[in-house]
Amino acid sequence: MKRVFSVLIVAISLLACDNHDVLLSSSIIDFIQKEYSGATIRNAEYDDDGFYEVEIRHNSYIKDVHFDKKDNWVYTTWDVRVSNLPEGVKSAVSKKYPGYRIDDVDFIESPEKSYYRIEIENGGLEQTIYVSKEGNFN
Repeated sequence: MKRVFSVLIVAISLLACDNHDVLLSSSIIDFIQKEYSGATIRNAEYDDDGFYEVEIRHNSYIKDVHFDKKDNWVYTTWDVRVSNLPEGVKSAVSKKYPGYRIDDVDFIESPEKSYYRIEIENGGLEQTIYVSKEGNFN
């Protein structure tokens, strides 16, 4: 009963304020509780692609968890500091792109794979690259 009550409280706290806010289903809340134990739901809305975007705080990160309209998890993304990138990833990037500076990093996980989306720049040249946790380029 306590669990049902806490789910109800979370759902009520996300009642629509405008037409982009959503009321989360119990399956989305259950997924977040299972996969991101200890997470706090901060916000939920429809994104421009028609997905549910649920913003959570988990392990000191703000993460965006995306679900399709059937409540299936599609992917999760969050910002990563360059200083928190694994050394193997930083080394692979600097080896393949000498002279480039890492500008921005996001980690993306999905049911199929997980990887870093890294924006690099060198002077006026900017590029987005995709690198696995092991330092392999996609």
